[in-house]
Amino acid sequence: MDMVALILVVGFLFVVVYLRAIWNVLLDIRNELRSDGDRGA
Repeated sequence: MDMVALILVVGFLFVVVYLRAIWNVLLDIRNELRSDGDRGA
């Protein structure tokens, strides 16, 4: 039972870190596109 709980906790943390990394990448891409538009305008 403890092993299952440990696997669930580790998996949950991994998913949270993974989603945060993807979110940061998406925000960076959005900022780059916005800055490019401002420079082009």
